[in-house]
Amino acid sequence: AVVSFVPFCNAVVRSSLLHVCPSAPLLTCVTDFEHSAAHCWIDKFDERTAVNHVIVAGTPALQAQARDLGYPPAHILCTSGMLVNPAFYDQDAPPFDEAITWASPPHPNAIDHNASDPNAPDP
Repeated sequence: AVVSFVPFCNAVVRSSLLHVCPSAPLLTCVTDFEHSAAHCWIDKFDERTAVNHVIVAGTPALQAQARDLGYPPAHILCTSGMLVNPAFYDQDAPPFDEAITWASPPHPNAIDHNASDPNAPDP
C-alpha cells in the first residue's frame, strides 16, 4: 500500500500506481477535519483510476464529502478523529500569545501585518 499525506499529488500518484502496481491500494490520510478549496484533500472519484483509492476520513463531515465526491462506502475508511502526539498536550507549554513573545525575531525582510501604518487613514 501507498499512504499519502500530500493531497495535491493524489491524482498523479493514483494513476501512476495503477499503471505500475495495479493491485496496490492508495490510502489518503486526511489530516484536516474537512476538505475545502483551500485544503483540497479529496479528488473526485474516477472509476478508471480510483479503483484502489481509499480515503481515511476522521470526521462525519469528511466522510460525507468523500461520498459527495463519488467515493463508494468501501473506499471510505471511517475513523474517529485524528491521532495526536501526546507532546501536543504538554501542560508546561506557554499559551499561544505568550509563545509569540519569546519566539525568534522575524526575518529582517519580513512584513509585519500587525504593525500600525503611520500613513494609514484614521478609522
